Amino acid sequence: MTAQTQPHTTTGASAWHITWSIARYKPWLFAFAFSVWVAFYTMPVLTGLATRWFFDALTGGAAAERSPWSALALLAAAELGQVACFVLAVGSWNICWSVMDVLPRANIFAWVLRGPGARLFPAPPGELVNRLRDDVLELNLLIDTWLDFSGVALFSVLAAWVMISTDVTITLVAFLPIAAVTAAARLLGQRLRAARQASRRATGQVTGLIGELFAAVQTITSSGAEQRATAHLRRLSDRRGEAAIRDKLLTEALATFNTNIANLATGLVLLLAAGGIRSGTFTVGDFALFVAYLAPLSSFPVWIGRLLARSRQAAVSAERLADLMPGAPATDIGRHRPLYLRGAMPPAPPALAPAEPLTLLEVRGLSYRHPLSGKGVHGIDLTIERGTFMVITGRIGAGKSTLLRALLGLLPAQSGVILWNGQRVADPSRFFQPPRVAYTPQTPRLFSDTLRENVLQGAAATDRDLARAVHTAVLEPDIAAMEHGMETLIGPRGVRLSGGQVQRTAAARMFVRDTGLLVFDDISSALDVETERLLWQRVFARRDATCLAVSHWPAVLERADIVILLEEGRIRATGRYADVLLQTGDVGEVAG
Repeated sequence: MTAQTQPHTTTGASAWHITWSIARYKPWLFAFAFSVWVAFYTMPVLTGLATRWFFDALTGGAAAERSPWSALALLAAAELGQVACFVLAVGSWNICWSVMDVLPRANIFAWVLRGPGARLFPAPPGELVNRLRDDVLELNLLIDTWLDFSGVALFSVLAAWVMISTDVTITLVAFLPIAAVTAAARLLGQRLRAARQASRRATGQVTGLIGELFAAVQTITSSGAEQRATAHLRRLSDRRGEAAIRDKLLTEALATFNTNIANLATGLVLLLAAGGIRSGTFTVGDFALFVAYLAPLSSFPVWIGRLLARSRQAAVSAERLADLMPGAPATDIGRHRPLYLRGAMPPAPPALAPAEPLTLLEVRGLSYRHPLSGKGVHGIDLTIERGTFMVITGRIGAGKSTLLRALLGLLPAQSGVILWNGQRVADPSRFFQPPRVAYTPQTPRLFSDTLRENVLQGAAATDRDLARAVHTAVLEPDIAAMEHGMETLIGPRGVRLSGGQVQRTAAARMFVRDTGLLVFDDISSALDVETERLLWQRVFARRDATCLAVSHWPAVLERADIVILLEEGRIRATGRYADVLLQTGDVGEVAG
């Protein structure tokens, strides 16, 4: 196992790299959509030329020898071409957008499923959903804004060339707003970025709290904390409202400044053009051409400001999305992978093929340090033979759960080697899964479904296998008392079950998978004495699997083949329970 990669810091440049990678997923489709959008934005160049031709033909200007009907035909062709470009652009861009909307989310979900991913993400699930929704949208809006800006920029270049050939002074006045808008965008850039960060952070806090409140309704009502919870939600909502208003105010202030500057320049151009007509240096056709170009040209400074603002905001979103993929390059957000947006979905990948049956599991020098607290496990060496019941014990904070999670790849170990039957395990998070290993954490997760589905979770088990797992987990008395038995709906996160029932349901989920190694983290902490005694009695009766458990109950420690005593993340003593007691001389320390 390699050293842990430190989380990256995503910059504005990284946001551009990510969006460019997303845009290139379907290069020919994106190139087509880009081309027709640019054509749509540049069609007014032909419209302006046709308009000048038409008015000069009517007033006896420079093009008087040409027929006004020809000018009308050119004008109609330009307008029809613009409509056709718009229809093609919208259709192709909708397809591009659907791809851009799915690709970043697919990459982030893949990271969550394959690696540590969101297991290291400290915020509540509501914040994660908020980032996948709003921050992916911000990246896509940057691509969308860049595409529109490219079309407007090309039109402005072509229009400037036509206008300069007509009158240099008036053209320079028409382009003055660009400098003012660029300066304003640079001046407000850092404030825009800070305001967007504060707004996204406040929104995440609100959505996260709402999710937690829904999951803890019974706890809140039983403790009479409704008013306190409501007041806390109101405070966060007020804070979110203030941050959102500040963000919106800065964005709209910049947009309003851009629009007003553009309108002011338009007025100056019209005044200068009117003076040119009176002096005879400007034809009516020239005036009509400038008027036709002024409206699209006035939007150019607006698009400059919008693009600069979007790039700042997208940089914030890129950082927030990169936080969901710690250790991965930022560009992995836009990494190309198969997307199945049409037609039938491919079949689910088969379960992991059983590895060679476990005979020996070895751990050498395993270390992991939590980035915030600095606590963890250091230089852990373990040897587990087939059929062994090993128990890890120690005081609270000794590193027991951290050791299990680092071993299973649920935390990215910073050093160490894991061997399965003498063969190195390169990717523990993928390797230690059923049918090789089953794991029950200290705080199990259940889903809003039936009890049966929460135990099976897709496992292809017979009724006999299910009954055996339920029996081992001491769940049969509880099921018998339920009106619908195994078909009982348990609510979100098992809210209709007691703490002990939640733990035993998760244990039954582990037992039904018939794996070679069972790993459980203090699964009896919420059980009464008699239920706990029955559970461990039935677990010990299963000699068909190797067990690695965290526990501090003397009855379990006495039955264990090997007891590992942890102290501040290091192994202090190992052996049978009696041997460990002789080494430490402290029953309380061994029993936690």
